[in-house]
Amino acid sequence: GLSICKDIIMGHKGQIWAENNKGEGCTINILLPIQHPYNEFLGKPVANDKQPRVLIVDDEPAQLHNTANMLASFGYEDVTAEDGMQAIILIKSQDFDLILLDIIMPNIDGIEVLAEVDDIITLKDIPVIVQSAVEDIEILKNTELLGAKGFLTKPYSGEQLRLLAEQYCKKPKEKML
Repeated sequence: GLSICKDIIMGHKGQIWAENNKGEGCTINILLPIQHPYNEFLGKPVANDKQPRVLIVDDEPAQLHNTANMLASFGYEDVTAEDGMQAIILIKSQDFDLILLDIIMPNIDGIEVLAEVDDIITLKDIPVIVQSAVEDIEILKNTELLGAKGFLTKPYSGEQLRLLAEQYCKKPKEKML
């Protein structure tokens, strides 16, 4: 049954994962996107002139989901990447107004992502904000040398995220009711 669920969820570009609640059982988490940022027929990003696009890179699904929800509630279009390689591919192939980049990730970490896409980010003048639960001065120096514009310490509030997004992106247009 779980295998079938996974296939269905993955087919909808969603995510499924389990969390062990010691002594209480298991929690199955499911995330399904409301709108996927790709035109399925062309395989290209759908143009959206109304909302600034923010790439969120984080290997923690809950953090990724929460950040995406906060940005969407502020009127930003979010695109997510679960690892450094996925982030590099997205940065090289799409345009973003802001990148929120986790530093500590398995395989390719945030510093390696910055180093890999340094020329592209510089050419496009995309502000990068690094985010991490660890406040390490050496890491901060390295990210600044590679062009990061700011730092968010996890966990952060919606208000901190909103202020940072407004500082580095054009403010989203007001929605008409």
